[in-house]
Amino acid sequence: MPSRLLGPGYAEEHPVVINHYNNHEVKLALDHALQQIATLDYDFKQSFVHTDVKLASGYGCVLCSLVAFGYNYIYPFEQSKPVIWACVALYFVFNAIFTLYGYLVEKNAIFVGHKKLADGKTEAKLTINTIQKKYSSEFTIEVIYSVQGKSKSAKIHKSIGGWFDVAGQLSGKHFHADVESLFVSILGKSE
Repeated sequence: MPSRLLGPGYAEEHPVVINHYNNHEVKLALDHALQQIATLDYDFKQSFVHTDVKLASGYGCVLCSLVAFGYNYIYPFEQSKPVIWACVALYFVFNAIFTLYGYLVEKNAIFVGHKKLADGKTEAKLTINTIQKKYSSEFTIEVIYSVQGKSKSAKIHKSIGGWFDVAGQLSGKHFHADVESLFVSILGKSE
């Protein structure tokens, strides 16, 4: 299937160029390209539950800070100590939720998407996990496809050198071919 994102016209007009020595930039660029392939080429609708939970805990932290600041601004410090202590404790609780959710629930998931199948009733779920170890050029992509409780998964482990040229430009053709082979292995050609 030709990619709408990494195909001939789009890739030349909007090249993805990064510093390929910076693993964080590499991971962000590849994660974004994977999300775009899943939504544009395979018509999955992204679920933002992970983002929403992390945003809510972040907003909770900010709210605690604002309440502590506002209360301390209105009342003298000695009188506002219990409120400040409560806000500090809540701040740590919200941060713990943020951190534990990332480690225990979200893990390495960079995309969770859903789509209705041809019958219009059955919903399929697609999860894409990526891993890149610190100081390593190896990148792992795992695609998990679930329908009615049954899951199939496929994994690819490859060096980023096959996807980026020496100038740091993403080779859409090579990257899409590898990602498409993952999708085809679990979805089949018809998807």
